[in-house]
Amino acid sequence: MSLVVTTRKLGISFFEYVGERIYESGIISSSVQKEAAIAASFRTFKKYLDKQ
Repeated sequence: MSLVVTTRKLGISFFEYVGERIYESGIISSSVQKEAAIAASFRTFKKYLDKQ
């Protein structure tokens, strides 16, 4: 099962989930960088959906 399906079943945003995981890991420390990571995740996911 993909992470997208799991987050949908839980009723949470995939992008917020990914952003939180990145932020909590310490890779990203500022809110601006966190927002950039969420935006990048969105773009990647949109490309994935466009291919299908």
